[in-house]
Amino acid sequence: SSSPLSDLSNKLHDILIRHRMHSEEERKEATKLRDLVLERCEEYIDNIHLHAVGESKKKPRHPRKLLHFLAPKIPAIKQSPDITLRIKSAKADLDGSAAAYAIGSIACMTELYDQHGSIIEIQESKEEKGSSTSNDDDDEDEAEEDTVRSEALASVDIISDRRLEQLVECVLSSIDAKAIMKKLDQKGDSDKVVDDISASIDPTDSLSIQDTAYAAFGLALLGA
Repeated sequence: SSSPLSDLSNKLHDILIRHRMHSEEERKEATKLRDLVLERCEEYIDNIHLHAVGESKKKPRHPRKLLHFLAPKIPAIKQSPDITLRIKSAKADLDGSAAAYAIGSIACMTELYDQHGSIIEIQESKEEKGSSTSNDDDDEDEAEEDTVRSEALASVDIISDRRLEQLVECVLSSIDAKAIMKKLDQKGDSDKVVDDISASIDPTDSLSIQDTAYAAFGLALLGA
């Protein structure tokens, strides 16, 4: 049977698959990393589903665990001697590509985790209200609950996590903004500008527009 959570998880899984499949000529290392991200996210979706339908009592892990497992697998991050150091050098077709896929995918899992958490909170709140008598402070209580809920969102934790910053740094180090701007200046007002630029970007020098867009989508989903 369909539920808002299962509909969401199906949509997010489709997004993960779509962005995993777009790349044709990919480095083997990058393929392995992207496959690892997808594999771990699929496991994560399954765990949330089992908990949601009551088949597992094990509470889903905070997406921070996923972030902390996947980010250090990216070579530029793995080779960094200190977590506090900014990643200034990254290979677009390896570090940048894998980091962009990780950002978008971890954001999807964070959204799923937060939605699952809010559904459980609403259920528990209804059960509590059903067992207690109504009073005039209900509106105040609800406002307070909303504040507590927003502070408890996993997305707030993920956005402020150094590991996410490192992934973003890999992406930023992989975008050849000057080359893209140069191409934009050369083109007129053609509707095909984005396609032309996308086709002309060398994947070894600069991150693809698809990857850049997926990373941006992930950050927007997290509320960055």
